[in-house]
Order: sequence, then C-alpha cells, then structure tokens
Amino acid sequence: MTALIVAVTKQALADRKGVTALEYALIASAVAAGVLVAFTGLATKITNILGTVLP
Repeated sequence: MTALIVAVTKQALADRKGVTALEYALIASAVAAGVLVAFTGLATKITNILGTVLP
C-alpha cells in the first residue's frame, strides 16, 4: 500500500498539467479579488452620488 502511495505521488509531481491548473487557479483568484475590490469601491461612489442627487 505504501509503495502505491509513493508511486502515485511521484507520478503526480512529475505531471506538469497539475501545476498549470494551479497557476490558472491562482490567476483567476487574483482577478476575482481585484473585481471584488473594484465593485466595492464603485458601489460606494454610486451610493454617494445618488445620495446627493436624490435626497
């Protein structure tokens, strides 16, 4: 059983597809965080504008 785990682990470490998928996941999470920050700031500005226009 231990030999199987070692073999699977070695195969997973040798496979570059997993690394590429991880890189894409990190990029996607960074983009999502940036969009969240931008929308939060935008929502605050819109609220302030509408608060001054619509009493």
